[in-house]
Amino acid sequence: MPPDHYSEQLTNEDVLRMLNAGKYVVDVDKGIVYGNRNRHRPIHVHVGGKTGNYCYVRLYDAPRSRGIPLAWVVWMAATRCPIPPDFEVHHCDEDPLNNSFTNLVCIHKNDHLKLHGKSCEEIPF
Repeated sequence: MPPDHYSEQLTNEDVLRMLNAGKYVVDVDKGIVYGNRNRHRPIHVHVGGKTGNYCYVRLYDAPRSRGIPLAWVVWMAATRCPIPPDFEVHHCDEDPLNNSFTNLVCIHKNDHLKLHGKSCEEIPF
């Protein structure tokens, strides 16, 4: 039977560690992630989610892996900070296919719901 850590997913801190170590390279202007083996070819982007148009990438740190929103990887690469608990990355132009860092802002999930009109509470900013 494999050790317990084989079934664990990568955390945001793990993703940031891999980015800082150069395992993945991110073009934050274009919102593209490259692997360390071939820095001229972007890693595969999966498009899906509840609305069918969010971009996800699968990152690997054997034996663990994680499917993570591309916007989260771009934001963490640009800021060199993990996404805090209960926070999400919002696309300013509301185009989930535009993952350029200048289009991304990290906000609390409750404020994110308010921005998208899914909450009756007032936005505090």
